[in-house]
Amino acid sequence: MKSNEYKIYAKELEDFVNQMFKTYDKTSLLRELDLVQKFESQEKKFFQTAKWVKLPKDFFIAPHGIAIDNSVISADFARAIVNGERNFLLKSILESDVPKHEIESFNYDEFVDIVSKMDNPTDVFIPLDPFFHFVYSWAYESRKSIKFEAGKEPLLLDGDQKIRVHWITSDTDIKKIIVLDKTKIKIIQKTFEQSNAPKEIKPIKEFEHYSKNKNLMLYFGEKEKGFFDFIFKTVISKPELKEDSAIIIDVKNKPKSNVI
Repeated sequence: MKSNEYKIYAKELEDFVNQMFKTYDKTSLLRELDLVQKFESQEKKFFQTAKWVKLPKDFFIAPHGIAIDNSVISADFARAIVNGERNFLLKSILESDVPKHEIESFNYDEFVDIVSKMDNPTDVFIPLDPFFHFVYSWAYESRKSIKFEAGKEPLLLDGDQKIRVHWITSDTDIKKIIVLDKTKIKIIQKTFEQSNAPKEIKPIKEFEHYSKNKNLMLYFGEKEKGFFDFIFKTVISKPELKEDSAIIIDVKNKPKSNVI
């Protein structure tokens, strides 16, 4: 691609990538962890969450001066990376040696009794299938409180503690409940400059400045006429779990699913 051709896509492309960065920064769970971005040792093993899609070039042209609204798809792309990061974090915790508990059934008192064993539980991740309706029923029972906030997942209230409830979708194949203290989980995340470009495409240099100093890395290639090969990714280490940073709860008698 010649530099003068890049100018055709500049405004629409800038809107597209800015929306991706905005959504990622707002929704990534990593921003709430003990995040390390300056590091010297290269011995640590890193893992990437990446997606590769084809984007029509016309998507970034505003015909007759009318801009195409690309905010929805760009936000969805960013959330796909956020979900990948979160699933990697949760599966890493499941494979770790954090304390594991087993309870007979999923009832409020038994559940809260286990969660209260942590000094500062901040988040609980619960498999959507089959616990969705069961959790929401707590909001209508005495002494058991769920706080609902517009646009956010609910809060579980236990005395003065507020614990954010997150749903784990069935496609992750995670069956156990995971409780975190996010302040005690350390993770390293690379920036664009610290990571290697993908080998699958030859990135267009005119677009590389968008990812400068960013954790969400965007690469545009050009293999097929009329399309951009778009790769977006993040690169992180396995989490370092301090004492009392997480627990795992296995429910022996899980309720039947009411989720369709």
